[in-house]
Amino acid sequence: MYEEDPIKFKQCLAPLRGFSDEDILQVTAFYQLKDEVFISSNVKISEHDRNVKIYGIKLKGNVIEVVLSDTVLQLRLKPMNKFTSKSYKINCAVKSS
Repeated sequence: MYEEDPIKFKQCLAPLRGFSDEDILQVTAFYQLKDEVFISSNVKISEHDRNVKIYGIKLKGNVIEVVLSDTVLQLRLKPMNKFTSKSYKINCAVKSS
């Protein structure tokens, strides 16, 4: 799909990355504990970027990684455990850079 229509492909990535609407802001908090006490924290605020650049697409077995300018979108294809017909589910993960 990326080779056929890169613009539409990028548009389809937004909801998978958690941006179902262009007005959504994502707040991610990173923290570190030592002996159950906060020793450091960091907050990252992300907003929808319709001009996000795709730097590469990696295929690793049943995993597809889409390398973007600020994140890596990981799509993992898994067979369903219980099913009446053959089916799959797709797990999505967003890795911050």
